[in-house]
Amino acid sequence: MDTDDVKDPLEILRLAQEDRGAESAPTETGERRSWRRLLTSALLTLILIAGAAGVAWQFYGERLRRSVGWLPGKAHQAGTAAQGDVYYCPMHKDYLSDKPGNCPICSMQLVKKEKSAIAGESPAPSGRPGTPLSGPAPAEPNTIFVAPQQQQLTGVRTEAAGYRYLAKEIRAAGKIAYDQTRVTHIHTKVSGWIEHVFVDFAGKFVKQGDPLFTFYSPDLVATQEEYLLALRAQKDLAGSSFERVTTGARSLVEASRHRLHLWDVTDEEISKLEKEGKAMRTLTVPSPVGGLVTERAAYHHGRYVSPEMDLYTIIDLSRVWALGEIYEYELPLVKTGEKAEIEMPYEQAAKPLRGTVTYVYPYLNPATGRGRFAWSSPIPAMR
Repeated sequence: MDTDDVKDPLEILRLAQEDRGAESAPTETGERRSWRRLLTSALLTLILIAGAAGVAWQFYGERLRRSVGWLPGKAHQAGTAAQGDVYYCPMHKDYLSDKPGNCPICSMQLVKKEKSAIAGESPAPSGRPGTPLSGPAPAEPNTIFVAPQQQQLTGVRTEAAGYRYLAKEIRAAGKIAYDQTRVTHIHTKVSGWIEHVFVDFAGKFVKQGDPLFTFYSPDLVATQEEYLLALRAQKDLAGSSFERVTTGARSLVEASRHRLHLWDVTDEEISKLEKEGKAMRTLTVPSPVGGLVTERAAYHHGRYVSPEMDLYTIIDLSRVWALGEIYEYELPLVKTGEKAEIEMPYEQAAKPLRGTVTYVYPYLNPATGRGRFAWSSPIPAMR
């Protein structure tokens, strides 16, 4: 602006001030920019220093807390710990406290020490707040104390080390069955007719030698007559001068006697036949074993019988089987001859029966997919 065109002095002064402000504006803007850069650099420097301090505390802070024992934010007095309860951290054994709470290192709940564990420990000197309680080292090295409550919760069990016989116990449910090797079937060796029956129902217990029935057989009567004739001939020819005749008579007697034995005629009955000298019309069939009669086909009123008929089935119960079922993966663990015990559900006070594994079946039960085994044991007094 040309000052010659303005005649008013005030106007001239205003214009001069505007020209001066326009010249100083660029200078003030540059100074602001310089201060802003300085403040930004200082702030970044502080941030870097704080980050470095945090990293250093992360790596060395826990070691410093353990060695010095200073825990900020958990201030409590340690001087009274010797007189009250003591709590410790299960993960950090060196941290002790006189108040319940959480561990400041791992946030695990503190566990109360038993009186027996802290007996004999000297009280720690009072220090600044947050100083953990400290005491003498345990008497034995590498000793870990676990409170009984903690043992109960975790299921920890301790026992002195020693030598012991290791055995795998397998429990299985089973059923009592008869021993299949102790089944006896009663037959006659000759055909004939039953006249009298002594064991007249199934389910009856018999002893060895008890009479079962009597029967008449024409072949058996004829064999008795032959035996009696052979005895008479041997007696008459005993004084013969021909040795061949005497030997033949003796051989005939032995052959007839052996035939009676093959037809299950006992020595007592043969002796009775020799004494009386008369053939017996009927003979009594005794039981060859003792046990339980499970089947019966011998009846009164002259029933005809032949050698192929099962007249009685007798099972000896002095030794029984227990048929048990086990899982397929347990089959390799069960061997023939291994010891086993069985407990009766209806005899809680009775001693278990001890026996051995008699047989392991080589196939699985198609209904259950389990393996079977047979266990054998004697039964005292046929209980």
